[in-house]
Amino acid sequence: MCPHDGLRSLPGQTVVEILVGPVEAAEGIEMPGIAGSIWHYADLLVRLGDGRVLSLGPPRSDLLNGAPPGASSCRLLDATGQSGIGKCVIDLLAPADGEPSLYLLLEEGSYLEHSYGPGGSRHILGNLREWDAADFREEVVSRISGERQTWEAFMASPPEPPGS
Repeated sequence: MCPHDGLRSLPGQTVVEILVGPVEAAEGIEMPGIAGSIWHYADLLVRLGDGRVLSLGPPRSDLLNGAPPGASSCRLLDATGQSGIGKCVIDLLAPADGEPSLYLLLEEGSYLEHSYGPGGSRHILGNLREWDAADFREEVVSRISGERQTWEAFMASPPEPPGS
């Protein structure tokens, strides 16, 4: 995976708004008790301090000049009730195994995740402190630098945002 040159400006940006893109419906596999036959997808969008919008739609990530038509504000809260608004971007990570997920790593261990699962898109605001040790052994790739390492190694020396 090659790093995206436009993404190099992400570290140090501040999250000012979290949005969800227009919802799209598609035929999926019915999984009784888990998901119906219609699955719903929507990109997770993050408005940055410089006015650009980062679109997280695994496996791609794009920097846009504004939110797409039909996007709306989304209120995501982590387990402690924090929203992620005002937090600084550290990196953009993807699982090295190709799993369709993207993690926008924020300061203080917070992250925004967009992944696909049964039924469609999953948008999560969480904190790495909630993870167990097994989660940290998985490899991730930085979409900014192209560096590949385990979560554990990444968290041992995460990049500092510019101006820190």
